Amino acid sequence: RLISKSTAHTDRVIFARFAPDGKTFFTTSWDHTLKIWDAGTGKLLTDINGFSSEIRSADYSPDGKTIATGCYNSNVQLWDAVSGGLLVSYTGHTNPVWTVRFSPDGKQLLTAGGWDRTARLWHVATGELQRSFTSEAFNVSTAEFSPDGRKIVAATDEKAALVWNAVSGGVLTSLQGQ
Repeated sequence: RLISKSTAHTDRVIFARFAPDGKTFFTTSWDHTLKIWDAGTGKLLTDINGFSSEIRSADYSPDGKTIATGCYNSNVQLWDAVSGGLLVSYTGHTNPVWTVRFSPDGKQLLTAGGWDRTARLWHVATGELQRSFTSEAFNVSTAEFSPDGRKIVAATDEKAALVWNAVSGGVLTSLQGQ
């Protein structure tokens, strides 16, 4: 059944994700906003404005208290999931950020920069870049942690997948299409 029909976004909605507890979810849009909604009532809870470009990816932290965003203009930011306040910004990518993902324990943030051919691993509490994973030949279009957080798998635009050791940074597997 339809809970609520909203016209809160003024342009196409491009991303959505439930909070870990399932009580809220967020949406992002080409209108450069992120909105947090009550999953039971459809009521808008928080409206985060002020992005200077579209949000290409977003993720809730495992505890649901923080939202990470990756934007077309290469910005990566962490936001308070209740107040909508900006917590920290990370810099380093030189092209659009296609993926942001929290590690299973919430202590690290994985970002993938597509055209800059990197995935980057950040320490959430300090904002420090812990490791940069570089693909010499491929644009890294998306990346994910393994369930134990010890490996990272990345997909590329060029029919390839890479698996890195999240601790050492070494390539464990490289699969390339024919």
